[in-house]
Amino acid sequence: MIRILGSLEIRQDDDWRPLTAAKPRQLLAALICRSGSAVSVERLLDEVWGEHPPATARQLLHGYVATLRRMLGDTDDVALVTTPSGYELVVSPGGLDSLRFLELVATGGRLLREEQFEHASATFADAIACWRGDGALDGVTATLAVMAERDRLEAALLAAHEGRVEAELGCRRHREILPALDRLVREHPLREEFRRQQMLALYRSGRQADALAAYQDLRRKLVEALGIEPGTPVQQLHREILDGTGSQPAHATPWQLPPDLLYFTGRADELALLSARLTNSGPAPVVAISGPGGIGKSALAIHAAHAVARAFPDGVLYVDLHGATPGLSPLEPQAVLARFFRALGLSAEQIPDNRDEAIALFRSKLAGRRLLVVLDNAVAADQVRSLVPATGESAAIITCREFPAALDSATHLPLSGLSEQDAIGQLTALVGADRVNRESEAAAELVGLCGHLPLAIRIAGARLARRAGWALQTMVDRLTDERHRLDELASENLAVRSSFDVSYSSLADSLDARDLAAARLFRLLGLLDGGDLSLPLAVVLDGRTPAEVDRSIQRLVDGQLLSSTAPGRYALHDLLRLFARELAEQFEDSTDRVAARRRVARWYVATARLAGQLAAPADPRCAGDTTGALSLSGGRQGQQWLEAERPNLLAVARGAAGEPEFAWVTIELATILRNLLDINGLWDDMAELADWSWTAARAVGDRSAEARALNDRGGASIRRRRYDEAARQLHQALAIRTALRDESGQAATVGNLGLVYRHLGRFDQAIGYLENALELRRRLGDESGVVRTLDNLGLVLGDAAQPTRRITCHETALSLVRQLGDQRLEGLVLSNLADAYRAGGSHARAISTAREGLRICREQRHRAGEAEALRALGTTHLALGDRSKADEYLLAALRIDQKLDDPRRPGETRPQAGSETLSQARSSGAAARLQ
Repeated sequence: MIRILGSLEIRQDDDWRPLTAAKPRQLLAALICRSGSAVSVERLLDEVWGEHPPATARQLLHGYVATLRRMLGDTDDVALVTTPSGYELVVSPGGLDSLRFLELVATGGRLLREEQFEHASATFADAIACWRGDGALDGVTATLAVMAERDRLEAALLAAHEGRVEAELGCRRHREILPALDRLVREHPLREEFRRQQMLALYRSGRQADALAAYQDLRRKLVEALGIEPGTPVQQLHREILDGTGSQPAHATPWQLPPDLLYFTGRADELALLSARLTNSGPAPVVAISGPGGIGKSALAIHAAHAVARAFPDGVLYVDLHGATPGLSPLEPQAVLARFFRALGLSAEQIPDNRDEAIALFRSKLAGRRLLVVLDNAVAADQVRSLVPATGESAAIITCREFPAALDSATHLPLSGLSEQDAIGQLTALVGADRVNRESEAAAELVGLCGHLPLAIRIAGARLARRAGWALQTMVDRLTDERHRLDELASENLAVRSSFDVSYSSLADSLDARDLAAARLFRLLGLLDGGDLSLPLAVVLDGRTPAEVDRSIQRLVDGQLLSSTAPGRYALHDLLRLFARELAEQFEDSTDRVAARRRVARWYVATARLAGQLAAPADPRCAGDTTGALSLSGGRQGQQWLEAERPNLLAVARGAAGEPEFAWVTIELATILRNLLDINGLWDDMAELADWSWTAARAVGDRSAEARALNDRGGASIRRRRYDEAARQLHQALAIRTALRDESGQAATVGNLGLVYRHLGRFDQAIGYLENALELRRRLGDESGVVRTLDNLGLVLGDAAQPTRRITCHETALSLVRQLGDQRLEGLVLSNLADAYRAGGSHARAISTAREGLRICREQRHRAGEAEALRALGTTHLALGDRSKADEYLLAALRIDQKLDDPRRPGETRPQAGSETLSQARSSGAAARLQ
């Protein structure tokens, strides 16, 4: 356990020991001030050493952490844990005296409101007894965090004294409490609540003259020190004493909350967190709701405030701070305080002109009361720091685009887009359930085009609500055109574009060069076709150094113009991307825009090619120049990059397909990515990419690329069991390749035609096509092509009941692929060879071969190949009569198939063991290799 209400002490061996070493003491104080939250190493260095830490500060910090852990020991009360960014002090309520103190103050306040005066007085007395000295964290250097913690605790101590006196007055122990009140008034001569309580105790003790004298003494001191008159509660009590009534003055109960939103839906988890945090027994909870423009921060804050309002009997204060209102300057704290004072019943003469005095008076007015303060659309911590409750049982909700990190006591609640279910729920509330039910698919597409952004859905829904004759599909059609989508998402005084512009303008209108650089990077990001990016891509796009670009990215993340999805990866909301593209077209020179897009295209193609070479060294489709590519080391890293960037690569290919200047990008990416998409079962993507490549090839008159696109489209049709369609596309490709005398291309297409005829059950024709392809491959010296063709020929020979020839083909393919060093292809060949051994009755060889294939495919993260190896093991164990192991392997293969959404496999959503499932699993057979 730790004590801070006095000097900082740690309990060791049933004894309290002060922490005498200055730096560890400062470190522990910094962690205590942020207990329950992770504190970054950078923040801790600043807290311990200030602006000029020594060069060895980080090493010293680690040593101090170790020292503190030894002193704290292994207990359930306190733990100092390491986090990804720094350290966190995890403390139970019994592990820190200040937590127990604050809990007692909160409990005393609740008992006082319930008029349980005896219990309240005892509870406040226990709270006050927690203090061992005049100040918290005595002996600790006064950093900002330490001062804030001291202020918070000392304000709570004053509230505890006020609460105890109020409870004693409720017990009618007026005379008994006077000595304590005299001391409190001497120590805090300008604190009006103590004077009010002293006046009431004196009056009810029969000392009316002394009560009036106390009022005059307070008035004189306030006028001399601050130039103000006593507040309304004290003045009212003074009049009541003069009248002889002596009743308690009533507080004004403000209710400034705007009406709740009728269409509010969803956010169940966020509402639960807000309710729990705002109504807990801790002191002055503050929740900051952050997120980009249009995400629904204000709507959530207002809805949550209405939901918890009953827990705040002394009222609700609300203000729009204008941090997100175009054309309006953010409100100054002094102006907000004046509004709040008027709502609390103060006259203009009673409101201090001095900011510090106004803050002190505001906190005094909140002491002992339970108010909810809603600060909507804040811009910075400085704007709200003086407006949040400092103690007592009041609470605050703040909405802001950037989380005010300087508010150490605030709980952070970041918002993202609505789930599809909640988004459709909001649309339903606006347009009615009948229209949504009639066009459920259009409704889902509509909220998707709105990016699940509440503001966008609200605008689209409002427009539909005013146009009862429109189908939802009409709005979908209007939003589909990206060039005009932001124009459509505007209605009356609401516009998605205007909401985004507030965040962007804060950068673009800045005098800081770093903000201007971030604004330019945001504009350039609009040129990207994907919604996700990495730092290396941003560097290529921007042209500055990685450190400079990273600073700009972090500024955009802080400003909610980018979101951080994973370490080193960032996402740009679809509607923000359109907004950024508009800005780029407006403010960036056309030559610069084209140059930036060209840099990105070259980088993507070169890196994709390098990644493909590393992942599959023998794949001829990945051969070529890799100048300018991202540095990658090894096949695993290459494969990981391809998997991470696949959506962006497809988006780039799609975006470039219709532009002759960039058609080469689509053609190159279609060539490089075909095998990656195939082995991962992404055949819809494979078909679309081939279609885009065909469009690009036709646009620039590249007949060779057109044939390659038709060949790849035929391969995708084979995978999707559209064999007649595949045959037509492959024959078109073959005709072009024959006319071009492209023997390598002919070999690939002829080999694929062999697969088509295999699936059509015309095995003799299939064998003929594959033998012709094999001859062409050997003549061209294409060893990788020879391996794939031999492997495919072996499959057809197995279908044609020629097991010996089949085994020979697969064994020859295995020997060649090992010479090539292509482990990904080797794993697939091993699976087919294992199946051939099983068909020939060599079960032991089949099992050992399949296990080797399984090991390689797992190492290569080749999920489709892993399924084939599992299937070979399952069918072999079934042939051996081991039904239990057969079930295990075959069901594992089925689960992988379902994750890959492989149309060659059974389409059940929940595989179950049994003869029917096993039959389906066996019938799928080994997979052929596209050429």
